[in-house]
Amino acid sequence: MIARWNRARANTVRPYLNRGQKTEDSEKSIVIPAQAGIQNSMHIAQFLDSRLRGNDGVDWADIRRFDARRREFVRFEAVEGETAEDDQGLCGVSSSGAQAILHSAIALERPDRLSYLSGLGKLSYTSDWASGDKDMTKTTNERAPDATALLSDLYQLVHDEQQAANYQLMTIWEHSLPEKLQKGLAQGFVRLERGPEPTTLWAYPDPTESRFREGDLLCLHQGNALEPLCRRLSFELEEDDRWLLRGNRATAIFDNYTGGACYADPDAMDLSGFYRQTLEDIGASVSGRETLLPLLSGQLDVKFDENDMMEAISVARAEGYNDKQAEAVGWAHGALHVACIQGPPGTGKTRVLSLIARLAVERGERILMTSHTHMAINNALNKIHAQGVPVVKVGRATQRKGLDEAIPNHEGLDGWEGRPTNGYVVGATPFATCTSRLENYGFDTILFDEASQITVPLALMAMRKGKRFIFIGDQRQLPPVLLSRSVLDKEAHSVFSRLTSRKAEHLVMLDETYRMNRWLTD
Repeated sequence: MIARWNRARANTVRPYLNRGQKTEDSEKSIVIPAQAGIQNSMHIAQFLDSRLRGNDGVDWADIRRFDARRREFVRFEAVEGETAEDDQGLCGVSSSGAQAILHSAIALERPDRLSYLSGLGKLSYTSDWASGDKDMTKTTNERAPDATALLSDLYQLVHDEQQAANYQLMTIWEHSLPEKLQKGLAQGFVRLERGPEPTTLWAYPDPTESRFREGDLLCLHQGNALEPLCRRLSFELEEDDRWLLRGNRATAIFDNYTGGACYADPDAMDLSGFYRQTLEDIGASVSGRETLLPLLSGQLDVKFDENDMMEAISVARAEGYNDKQAEAVGWAHGALHVACIQGPPGTGKTRVLSLIARLAVERGERILMTSHTHMAINNALNKIHAQGVPVVKVGRATQRKGLDEAIPNHEGLDGWEGRPTNGYVVGATPFATCTSRLENYGFDTILFDEASQITVPLALMAMRKGKRFIFIGDQRQLPPVLLSRSVLDKEAHSVFSRLTSRKAEHLVMLDETYRMNRWLTD
């Protein structure tokens, strides 16, 4: 494998030149010999990071000044199947370019790399990176063309979102500290203290007000976010006049912190690895190829069990649900693959959800109750618990805000002693299925609340662990928060919009609201 450093105009893709042709770029190539043990893009990033520190006569500051002035950017390329001797100035655009720099900046804790990129405008890229180190986008006899295109589009979305998040983060970091404090983009602290656990610390805010909320990630520094004391600290709890921050390297701060004022900027975690692993699992699994991708591509023959439907409708009506609510419960109970329930505010969506969960548990189903926020999950679990259903919340104890005290909370499902052998409900975010919390568990039904705010890749993260899928939401309310797509984009990026964008036979509309007056509903 050979990696080369090249300059290319932003947002352009240049064709490969004939081998041996002399180019200006080839004079500044960085060659990774085949014997260097490079196996993936992370190895490339680490290798290039060491070479760009001056060991190979290339000075990063000089590159930055030259490229920033000309509005050009540095790009790394990886070309498979060649040796160092084969390199005679072949110059082109391949898949590992900008991503290698981003990996280097994030994984190696070198924010100056991202600082350099942020001054150059949006990076160009080629779509082949979006499929990761494996080629998951080729059409096979087992995958329909529409499903293949969908999978490729999802890889691209994941890539674009991570790149946009990095760019946005660096844009904030490079603002002056007084400006960030004035706009609420940063928070000042008068002092730090060790917390109650080795991975925690207490931070005492100064009088400035910031936009940070519990659950946000923070980058702690002493005036320059590009020189952090610690990154990816989770703001877990606000107690009286202090904040509880958690992170794996929280206590390491005190190796360099000698006291006095410090500051917090927003930070972010690279979750693209979880998303790419999800998409790889979907593309490689039988359920992904035969159920999930066809379902999201509108190619699955959705079926229902009429007997189960009628039984559930009868129960719902007997318990005082209105006709549409009873119909929604029936469709969800009888769905063999999927059911979608749409309802404006006040139509009883959460009440319907709780009965759907109870009836499924009564026939022995294991249910994953999930959403995009812990608050939404906790609210749904409260309603389900009120139905007398065995439920548990999986996650940190600090993420149970608003959860009924009677509902147990465990770091992982393994910790639930006395777990029922038949039906139960587990509340957790989709990301829990990627970690030791839930990665070894499967479920009969995945129940999504506030589904209109859940992206397709995030939904698939949970869906790959289930057999049936119930979505409850309203695509006319808030869409997912996306950084790389316009709100005017007509493409359906939420899983709920995608499943209800056609004349869907699996959609039930709740049309009677108990919250708004008639002038708002007309």
